[in-house]
This record gives sequence, C-alpha cells and structure tokens, in this order.
Amino acid sequence: MNGGKVIWLIDKLYAEMDSLMRSQSDFVAYDRGLNIDDLLFRYGARINDDLVQDLDCDKLPLVVGNYGNQPQMQVVPWFYFPLVSSISDNPISKNLDKVLTIFPNSLDTIKVNGIRKTFLLASSVNARSLSTPAIVSFNTVKTQEDLKNL
Repeated sequence: MNGGKVIWLIDKLYAEMDSLMRSQSDFVAYDRGLNIDDLLFRYGARINDDLVQDLDCDKLPLVVGNYGNQPQMQVVPWFYFPLVSSISDNPISKNLDKVLTIFPNSLDTIKVNGIRKTFLLASSVNARSLSTPAIVSFNTVKTQEDLKNL
C-alpha cells in the first residue's frame, strides 16, 4: 500500500451460464472462497456476498414454447446481466456506453486514511441484490407482476 493506482476486477461468485444451460432449469450461485476479504478491507473495500439484479439489463434468447416440432424463441430480459453506466467524469469511464456485467456482486467502501476510492460504473436505481447462496433460474420472471416485484 505504498502509492500507485489499482483497478480491481474480481469474480467472487461461482455463477456460470454453462451450469444453467446444462441443467436447463436452475443452479445455485455461491462464493468462490477467494479469501481476499482481508486484503480488500485494508484498501477500504468489501465485496458483498450477494448477487445484483437490475431491470436495466441484457436480453437472452430463450425457448418459450413449441409450435409443432419447432421451438419458439423469444428474447427476454435477463436480470442477472445488469448494464452499468458511468457515474462520473473520470477519464477512464467518461465516454463509455453501458457496460455488460455478468452475475455481479455489490460493493461497500470503508474509510481508510490515505486511500481515495472512485466508483467508475454503477447499476441503475432499479437494481436489487439477492443474498447468496442464491438460486439462478430461467423462470425468475414469468409474469408482469413478477417484473414489478423485482
């Protein structure tokens, strides 16, 4: 911790689309056990044990039914892939379009003397977090009422 700048890109959750495609229904997202919490805490950051969902998200093509022997595909919102956007005029993120995240966690910061933190990207106000371990399922949102509860 002697000067310099650092950007952390950490994938703390075990949550893979391969698992979802193999099971064709759902899987459990859980902590990878990276054991870096103490190191990050010294820098004034904490990656929460949660999974962020957002209405501002990417879309996935899913089979929603069959017409005869032909599967019927529909592009549906996939709330586990939030689109995050720049929240500052920082040169790193100033002119970025929305950035796709895949099964992200939320972050907390803690005040630490001598360390300044800058958030470059953030989810929308329509985001929520689910505590992990969390079940990830294609059937998360089935109706418009489910969408309102997100």
